Amino acid sequence: MACAGCKPGWRRSELGRVEPAGEPIRFRHNGTGRWIDGKVAGIALDGSIKLHDRDGSARNLRAEMVEVRRPGSRGRLRWQPVSDVAITWEQLELWSR
Repeated sequence: MACAGCKPGWRRSELGRVEPAGEPIRFRHNGTGRWIDGKVAGIALDGSIKLHDRDGSARNLRAEMVEVRRPGSRGRLRWQPVSDVAITWEQLELWSR
């Protein structure tokens, strides 16, 4: 469900946490091979990332296995592991319980 105080594209989960909904991500099967594009569906109870790939297949992956696009030091968008992004000030509310 969308929440009044959330950024566009974010939603409030059943547990009351604010989560990104539909944010573009990428991941690899078993950590090898080509990158596969997908979208975030939420955060699972165990802390893994719920996502859907282009075909609509759902899966849960550890944060270390998923990358999101964030501005780098010079402002250009770069792919960064979710585990690194989650410790920045902009997403602390995402990982708090």
